[in-house]
Amino acid sequence: MTAFTGPLPELSPERRGALRPLFADFGPRLHGLVEAVFSGDFGEAWSDEPESPTVALAHIDFWLVGGDATSPAAADAIRTIPWGTIVTDGSPAWDALVRATLAGRFRERSRTGFATPPRALQRLRLAYQAAALPNGFDIRRITAENLRALLDVAREFASNWRSSEAFLECGLGFGVFHGERCVAGCSSFTLANDRLEIEIDTAPEYRRRGLARAVAATLIGHCLDSGIEPCWDAHNPESAELATQLGFGDPHPYTVFVTAPAAVPAEVEVCSKP
Repeated sequence: MTAFTGPLPELSPERRGALRPLFADFGPRLHGLVEAVFSGDFGEAWSDEPESPTVALAHIDFWLVGGDATSPAAADAIRTIPWGTIVTDGSPAWDALVRATLAGRFRERSRTGFATPPRALQRLRLAYQAAALPNGFDIRRITAENLRALLDVAREFASNWRSSEAFLECGLGFGVFHGERCVAGCSSFTLANDRLEIEIDTAPEYRRRGLARAVAATLIGHCLDSGIEPCWDAHNPESAELATQLGFGDPHPYTVFVTAPAAVPAEVEVCSKP
């Protein structure tokens, strides 16, 4: 086998399933996004050798690196990642390689992945949480008629889908409405092979009223009733606390690397702990 010496070739969507073993160490971290890459319906993916890959690079909002961190292709894969992005991996060996390869031009942040709540233990709790709305608010499923209202809260609710039509046909979302205005929502950031990565947001002036918890409980309950695995990945302590309230367990903290907006001279130090 010839050692990898150049840019990683891109994989066609139908060949991405071969990358699954290379991301086994990711566990519950961003597992909805990772599954979406394997499906071929979302994002992009590259590997050192399409037939027998040892290193893989995927992009879907995050840049994900996996496989053998000692492979000749490993550091090359990291060097191809654009600046001003977020990088994560599945093991301490990869963490060390990312730090060495990026040469200090990054900041480290912590995220927390969670295991999906078992339906039998959580369904009653979720129904109670979904119903706990202040007067004047109601939760509606997202359709063609109200999708624009949801996206007015945050475009990220459907940003990974090829089109609004694709989201409406194959995705899933619920919004909290105050009159005809959508003020909070929870949706499928991705949905592939019955695994859904959750996206959630609330308009700033409506936060701290329990709206996010209610709409998330609605979507999660729908997932559990439909044989879909909801996936929660927390970017801050507040999100992690909400996940726990909604029944997610087995928290798995991990590191992401936020790279500098552009390549900077090696003597310029931009790395610091949050």
